[in-house]
Amino acid sequence: MKTQWKKLALGLFAIALFAVWATPVPAEVLRIMNPVGEPKTELKPLAKRLDTLEGKKIALYVARRANAFEVLERVDENLKKMFPTATIVGGKEGTLWAKKAYDRPGDIDALIAQKPDAIIMALSS
Repeated sequence: MKTQWKKLALGLFAIALFAVWATPVPAEVLRIMNPVGEPKTELKPLAKRLDTLEGKKIALYVARRANAFEVLERVDENLKKMFPTATIVGGKEGTLWAKKAYDRPGDIDALIAQKPDAIIMALSS
C-alpha cells in the first residue's frame, strides 16, 4: 500500500513538473527600468598644462581635509624656493588659508577673481 502511494505521488509530481515545463512563458515577464536615467553631458577638454610656473600666479586653496594646512605650508615653501618669480596667492596670511576661514561659500570665487594661472588644492588625509 505504501508503495502504491509513493508511485501515485511520484506520478503526480511528474505530471505537474511536465505541465509547468510545457506551459509557454510570455516573452516579457517583467520589465525593469532605471529610475536614474542617463545624464546628458557635454565633454570638455582638459586645461592645457603650463610649461613652467616661473613668473606665474599660483593660488593655494584648502579643501577642508585633515593636515591640508600643513601640506600647503610645505607646498608654499617649496614653490617659493623653486620658482622665486612666481606669485603665490591665497597663502598663509590670506583669508583663504586661515584655519578659521577655509571652505566657506565664496572663497573659491574670491580666489578665482584674482585670476591665477594655476590653483593648487590641498586634499590630504
